[in-house]
Amino acid sequence: MFNAGFLITIGDKRILIDAIYDGYPEGTLKPILRSQPPFDRVDLILATHEHVDHFSPGLVRQYMLANPNTVFASTQGAASQLLALGDDLTGRVISIDIAPGESREIQVNGIAVQAIYLSHGIPRLLNLGFVITIGDIALFHTGDAEAVDVGYLQSYGLPDKQLDIAFVPQFFFMEEAYYAPMLEGIQARYLIPIHFIGRFSPPARFESLFPNFYIFGNSYESWVLPPS
Repeated sequence: MFNAGFLITIGDKRILIDAIYDGYPEGTLKPILRSQPPFDRVDLILATHEHVDHFSPGLVRQYMLANPNTVFASTQGAASQLLALGDDLTGRVISIDIAPGESREIQVNGIAVQAIYLSHGIPRLLNLGFVITIGDIALFHTGDAEAVDVGYLQSYGLPDKQLDIAFVPQFFFMEEAYYAPMLEGIQARYLIPIHFIGRFSPPARFESLFPNFYIFGNSYESWVLPPS
């Protein structure tokens, strides 16, 4: 998609994460807002936080009104913005408010989501990390997480979840000081950098430590998780 937005498809389940906001190049968002395949029948829209490069309440509302089975889950701030536009989405909006070290689990249409607290580095702004499990596939999206302690990630049991994919901010890949959280705190089978700022040019030994990573270069580019 663009920035940190992804469509996740596992079997007949579809999830949009940080993908509906008013900041794309002109025309890019039309296939989503028109519910064109594969963006039709989305079960769950997730927003890691309420920043405008991750979430636009009016556009999310537009999609949900056209897709009556879609559920939205995000922070209390984002959920409040969406519900303030009208009460016709009541019952399909899940508001999540957690503190450091806390988590909340939700189930939506056969999709299990654990929301965890990951600091954005901005006071009073909640950024959620999402652990998504469908069948035997487990994914982790950090949103705009700042540098995080290995022990903090381990306290959520992330290494034990046997994550297939982790979507992690680009800067985690650029400096070796951030390698420990990925190697010891997350331990995903594949890593995908998100939220690019500048060129992707990690240190030389990066590929030897992280042989399984994939870089999306274009909007609407697709990738299939290799079998384990």
